Order: sequence, then structure tokens, then C-alpha cells
Amino acid sequence: MEITNFNMYKKKWNIESETVIKPGLKSIQKALKKLGDIQNKHRVIHVAGTNGKGSTIAFLSALAKEHGLTYGTFTSPSIIDVHDQIQLNGQNVTEQQMDEAFRKMQLAELSGMLTDFELLTVIAFLVFEQIQLDLVFIETGMGGRLDSTNVMEQSIAVIPSISIDHTNFLGDTIEQISWHKAGIIKANSKLIIGALSERAKHIVHEVAREQNASILEFEKKLFYTRK
Repeated sequence: MEITNFNMYKKKWNIESETVIKPGLKSIQKALKKLGDIQNKHRVIHVAGTNGKGSTIAFLSALAKEHGLTYGTFTSPSIIDVHDQIQLNGQNVTEQQMDEAFRKMQLAELSGMLTDFELLTVIAFLVFEQIQLDLVFIETGMGGRLDSTNVMEQSIAVIPSISIDHTNFLGDTIEQISWHKAGIIKANSKLIIGALSERAKHIVHEVAREQNASILEFEKKLFYTRK
């Protein structure tokens, strides 16, 4: 699916990328290495799942704002165009900020290395690098383990829900899909989960144990109250 107004920047800065979906991290890791591994410069909360990813990030953004924290968000798909997919403190990325990110990408000679979504993911990290941020909230594009957003060395993982989706890439069982989504869990980190089915929860807990990650389960170990 074409990202509205994204090609405008690609053409302006003579950056090429493929429109296909290619699960895997090798290409984007190579590109980020050329940029100094900028994906590791912020504290990141990484959200995967079938439903509720966008609303979870909206909720977390509201909490950050309430506590006076600065934050960036990267979500998909766009609502209007590419500018609302990357936000700084609740405001869409500007044309000037996008141009600066593409300029750095051009200098790093990344043209032709990435798919569209990989390219946009790198652009998001380049935008976040432009200002000081307390937190960055990132939504996976598809799955998690092999999704181009899964490139941070450390992050807090959030999985609000898991059901059958993207079966052509993730598999056709809850167990296979859960394994992919649980791939965002980092070693010695934290995981927050929503009300998952027992089959999904079993896989997610298994991956968390392998990664020595502590788990907070919504409405069991984690609660919220309305004012």
C-alpha cells in the first residue's frame, strides 16, 4: 500500500525503496549501522498485537503529556498522509523535519537498500534524533519478531491483544502468530500484556522466560482508575 505523500520526499531527495513487504531485519540493521545505530538513543516502548496498538499508544502518549514528558510516536498506517505517522509531542512531523531526515539518509547513501516501510522506520528514528525526547512509542507494522521496527537493543514490550492476522506472513495458528509478536520482547526487560487467550499467553510467557523478562499483566498486576 502506497504511503500518501511519501513518494514526494523520495523523489525530492532521489531516494529509492521497494514497495514490497520483506519480513526480516538484515537490511534495516545494515542501514541503521551506517547512521550510528540511532535506534538505540532513546527509551522506547514497543507495541505489538492484533488490535489496540494505536489506542494503546494514544493512551501512553496522554500519560506522558500529563506527566510533562517529551515523547515521539511512530504508528501505521497513516490517517491522512505520512506526516501523521511520525509525531513529536502530539504534533505531526513537519516538512522541514522530514527534509532533514531525508538529507541525512541521502548522505549515508541508503538509496535502494530498503523497502518503503523500512525506509519510513529509519526516517522516524532520524526525526526522533533531532530533538531531546524522554520516551518514544513505536507500533509494529506487522507481527513483531521480523518487523522492521524490531531493531532496538532494549525496549519495554507491550502486547495488548493477539488473534489471527496476516496469516500469509505469520502463520495460521495462534501459537505461530504469538511467537512472532512475542519477538519484540528484549532480554532482561519488561513486558506488559493485555487479556490474551490461554494459548497466546502460554507462548508469550515462554518467550518472556527465555528472555528473562518480567511480566505485568493488565487487570492482574497492572491497573488503572478513571478520575
